[in-house]
Amino acid sequence: MSLEVFEERAKLVIEHFKGLEAKKALVVHHDDADGICSGAIVKRAFERRGLLLRAVCIEKLIPEAISAIHSERRGLVVYADLGSGHASEISRTATKGDVVVILDHHEVQVSEEPNVHHLNLSLFGFDGDRDFSASTCAYLFAKTLDRDNVDLACLAYVGSMEIPGETSGLNRLALEDALMTGDAVRRGNKVFLKKLDMEASKLFSTLQVLGPVGYYRGGPSLGLKLCTGEDVDEALKVAGELEELRKDANRRLLQRLRVEGLNKMRRVQWFSAGQEFLGMGTKVLGSFCSYASYQRSIVDPDKYLIGMMDMPSIIPELTTLRGTYTKVSVRAPDKLRAGIERGMAPSSALVLSRSCEGFGSADGHAAAASAVIERGREMELVDKFDRLASDWKP
Repeated sequence: MSLEVFEERAKLVIEHFKGLEAKKALVVHHDDADGICSGAIVKRAFERRGLLLRAVCIEKLIPEAISAIHSERRGLVVYADLGSGHASEISRTATKGDVVVILDHHEVQVSEEPNVHHLNLSLFGFDGDRDFSASTCAYLFAKTLDRDNVDLACLAYVGSMEIPGETSGLNRLALEDALMTGDAVRRGNKVFLKKLDMEASKLFSTLQVLGPVGYYRGGPSLGLKLCTGEDVDEALKVAGELEELRKDANRRLLQRLRVEGLNKMRRVQWFSAGQEFLGMGTKVLGSFCSYASYQRSIVDPDKYLIGMMDMPSIIPELTTLRGTYTKVSVRAPDKLRAGIERGMAPSSALVLSRSCEGFGSADGHAAAASAVIERGREMELVDKFDRLASDWKP
């Protein structure tokens, strides 16, 4: 498998767009920087073809959300930075006459429905934890759609900054394209975005606040505008205010965990965030777990860290949920992460998916995963996760 095979598959998918009437078309994107950049790339690429896609930002894909997305004929639905872990549910739910495209980098479920086109680059021999972000996947698709979309490479690079370490693999191709077009320039060891008059790292960190922290306050929409150079001053102002709210919440929760400690089991350590993140998107829980996983005075380095918080009942611009849910985030501290990479411990996403079968849905990566489960079944999930992780054999 190779990038050329991906491009050939993408060209076949693009054939389905000819003559498409997509009056209610959607791009459904995740709420972090990679997701917002992915959504902006897809939206702009299709606008250039005369298709106006409405953007809907989703924190977590759950069956109720998927049903709402496909509750009416859309013509076209593009999932950006989500969808791969829910491809089977999407296939069962999607209207048969619609064209559905999944551009993602999370762990993959296979879809066999002919109208659901799964273009996660993991299916073409690349590693979604290392070689490419969702925004790079979206960019490579957009460039196949029209070579003039090379000017969207800088957004792919920004989204790819969520992957730790030096830019490599297909993310490197996106960076090289951005430098080649002149939309990005190097200044020392920094990459500067000329159209936004901003460092790439600044755009990344701003989107990481607008989407997750401002999810219920219009943050994702403001992030999409920022990606295209609109409302820059307003976006920076709002992001600054939101970041202060998150920092205060993080400090309060960390102090509580220092005093109370974590609930610890054989392979799991867990906590509930309570009301600390009230009014913020649930993605902030995962960010806190990532930060807390390095706090050796609190966290055991060889146990999975699980955090939980109540999930609000509304998905902005889409639907009000009938059920009540809990968001679950899992992180592998450094020592455990190294064990997972060596094959000595199971993937966080794998164990979490199996732990919530029948009452939730999960996706993610080997060292970082998340789920939404039915409220009231938190201890059932924790107990099952601990048992599965403890009984796992390499």
